[in-house]
Amino acid sequence: MRAPLLSAAFGLGSTVPASSQPPAVSPGQPGFPDEAGLAHPPDGGGRPLPQFVPSSPRRTVTRDRVLVVDDDPGIRGLAREALTAAGYEVGEASCRQDIRAGFDALRPDVVLLDVSLPDGSTIELLSELRDEWPATEVVIMTDPIGFDLAGEAAKSGVFALLCKPLRAEELVEAVGQACAHKAMGA
Repeated sequence: MRAPLLSAAFGLGSTVPASSQPPAVSPGQPGFPDEAGLAHPPDGGGRPLPQFVPSSPRRTVTRDRVLVVDDDPGIRGLAREALTAAGYEVGEASCRQDIRAGFDALRPDVVLLDVSLPDGSTIELLSELRDEWPATEVVIMTDPIGFDLAGEAAKSGVFALLCKPLRAEELVEAVGQACAHKAMGA
């Protein structure tokens, strides 16, 4: 719906006058692409019309990056699918040991962190994250059993707390808010 708004904003009509529309070209006529996809000039000349082909795709918008840390592959998969569909670049780590590699490869804006990892204290990990990557926002994921630990983690400066089972919409919303918070420099 943005195109009509832009057209109205600039005083442009929503339709193109018939006189300015290109004439219809059908297969076999000059101007119609041949088997190689090249259009030939209307005069029937032999050289194809030049076409713009970008040499490489340009990234014009930087995507926010999220590192999902959970020992449950189902949770990581759900988060990856939901966040990728929402336009985020997503990395994964299954344990505390893999987090450094995830940070080095991705440089995440947000970390989705399971409150209970099999190989170490999440509270200690939060302290390390704050020391080494202070600008990275942390969103804790927990189940009702780990809620007490999550409350303790919240005192360590996490941005948000999500309770499992996760809903994709809530996950994407929390990550979006964390990215916006980070972008504001708060």
